[in-house]
Amino acid sequence: MNVSGECTVGAPREAVFDKLADPVFFASCFDGVSGLTETGPGRYDATFETTVAYMKFRFKMQVEMVRMNRPDVIEAKIEGSPTGMVGRLAATTNTTLSDVPT
Repeated sequence: MNVSGECTVGAPREAVFDKLADPVFFASCFDGVSGLTETGPGRYDATFETTVAYMKFRFKMQVEMVRMNRPDVIEAKIEGSPTGMVGRLAATTNTTLSDVPT
């Protein structure tokens, strides 16, 4: 599955980068993420819950910040496994910031 999107924020790119670089704020941008704890430099554990149709899934997640180039790019690698069943979830987030001509 590939999810992508775009939004315009009326703020300087550096300020937006600094806000998104805050792991607590960044995690709050995604529904279902909770329990974020730092496990090392640029590494975090979290829980992710989601519902598909009538089934509820809970994943134990590990997040690694793999690239942070201020003020342009934030990239993270995410891996997790569901609790109570066999499976795996893997994702990469790539946030690219750019100025919008006015």
